[in-house]
Amino acid sequence: MGRVYIYEGMGLTPEQIQRLDALDGIKDEDIVYDEDSPKLTKEQLEKFKRVRRGKEAIMSKYPQYDFRVS
Repeated sequence: MGRVYIYEGMGLTPEQIQRLDALDGIKDEDIVYDEDSPKLTKEQLEKFKRVRRGKEAIMSKYPQYDFRVS
């Protein structure tokens, strides 16, 4: 697995567009939860905090989006 950096103003490749379009059809019911990745409660989701705040200030000119692809 690797990282893909997409900066504002960069165009997407046809493959990337196709992969993003495929995500449009995914519903919550399609996600398989198990003991390794249980469904999180609303309270658990609210506890998440942003990371890399210092780096954000440096990279504010170039917003970064992280996607996990498996």
